[in-house]
Amino acid sequence: MFFSVFLWLFLSLFALGSNTYSATILPASAHPEEATKSLSRRAHDERTPAAIPEIQTLVTDMAYYKFLAPKDTGQAGDLLEHSLWVHYATLQLFAENSPFVQGFAWTPRQQKLLSLAGFLHDVGKAGRDDLFTSTDAGKAYQCSYAADGTLIDIHYHFDREEHAMIGFDYLLNPATRAYHLQTGGTYDFKQLFKALGITDDDIKIMGILTGIHYTFGKLRPKLITNEDFIAKLQQLATAAGYGEVAAYTCIRIH
Repeated sequence: MFFSVFLWLFLSLFALGSNTYSATILPASAHPEEATKSLSRRAHDERTPAAIPEIQTLVTDMAYYKFLAPKDTGQAGDLLEHSLWVHYATLQLFAENSPFVQGFAWTPRQQKLLSLAGFLHDVGKAGRDDLFTSTDAGKAYQCSYAADGTLIDIHYHFDREEHAMIGFDYLLNPATRAYHLQTGGTYDFKQLFKALGITDDDIKIMGILTGIHYTFGKLRPKLITNEDFIAKLQQLATAAGYGEVAAYTCIRIH
């Protein structure tokens, strides 16, 4: 049941459009340093600890990525900004007791898990080693450097559905696909989840949400059928280690 409700709320938030609703409620504290503290809230702990290093590393790296494609592609803001909008918009839904969250007994821990999933939903747009070496001008990262050779930023293209599945692999299949950091080496999402006290089952849910969010965007304007959506959801659930997805899940998101 929790998986179905979790999916419903996350996709309802996605339906609101983070490029409109969430942009209006992004707090002044949503700078990388303050965002790190917000994201560092432990899943099992109501205290706000000092910034967790694993969060700081990811936030710092994501800040390099700048959106290159025209702004009519459905994303507002650059990668870190956009991800923080979704994170804070999720928290705002709970703070305002939005109709999207009413009727369910959300625990503080579930609220934090959902806001973290919102932050991670587009992580597959970054850290892709193949795009640093790609010869395809329409896909390759375009890096800008200072005169001394210091990296300034990384411009990335809109890639439609591909990034969702890459994000799924980052979270659940790191041996298959790893997130490459600008400081060298790869990012260990397992260490992030361990630092936040997140269970293996929770990681599966966040991986599925990351992998399905773009497909849901195609469902709302009826570019795909409900059956197509359920088939994709089933594919991700199976890959994550779940059994069969109940058909009523689709009803929950309308």
